[in-house]
Amino acid sequence: MVHIALLSVSKKTGLINLSRSLVEEFNFDLLISSGGTAQALKDAGLFVTKFDTFTRAIFLQYKTSLNRNSAAALFLILVTDHSL
Repeated sequence: MVHIALLSVSKKTGLINLSRSLVEEFNFDLLISSGGTAQALKDAGLFVTKFDTFTRAIFLQYKTSLNRNSAAALFLILVTDHSL
């Protein structure tokens, strides 16, 4: 089983500590993020896969036409259908 964490936050306080804990203590295999959150993880030396690379689709295209709940459901469908 692959352990995947999707990280997307507006305030970055605690992000790096949480991310390191997910990888080091809880053995998460993959951190996925986009935008500023992905950059913050990368700047801290963590390996992060950008959301659009993982899903092979650009989430922002869907975000404009869907409400938050639909966008979250779309993400879950994309992730569960992805083969690692």
